[in-house]
Amino acid sequence: RVDSISFYQARIAALEKEVKEERQRLKKAAGQQGSDVNMSVGFVTFYERAEAELALRLDNLSHDSEEWRISTPPDPSDVQWADFTQDPEAERTRTLVGYSLVIGLYFAYMPLVVSMTHLAELIDMGPLQPYWKSIAPSVGLQFMVAFLPTFL
Repeated sequence: RVDSISFYQARIAALEKEVKEERQRLKKAAGQQGSDVNMSVGFVTFYERAEAELALRLDNLSHDSEEWRISTPPDPSDVQWADFTQDPEAERTRTLVGYSLVIGLYFAYMPLVVSMTHLAELIDMGPLQPYWKSIAPSVGLQFMVAFLPTFL
């Protein structure tokens, strides 16, 4: 039988020592240029609600509107923590690629819909041709609309 109180007190003391050492390491590394502990994003904790509300109303911190983004934080379980370690330049590049792909989809979507509809009209269904000709354009369009979320 183990005395759980003394076990956990010893565990807390050991962990507090580790936390203190890690804080010292981070403080030292934060002062160095190019260290891996400095990031371009972060969270600020306010202890008073009034201070948090005041910070949310600050909108003229900089001339660059993209430099500061102030908002109410998401729930910690919703945060993708690995995204914080990404390089801001690489993030801009990925954003540019994403916008380019969406623009490409925008210009490619209509020709795809038209060609799909035209292809459906080229199929000869024999005696069912009038029926096929009435539903084929809708089928082509429905097919493309169904796959649009996949493309996005």
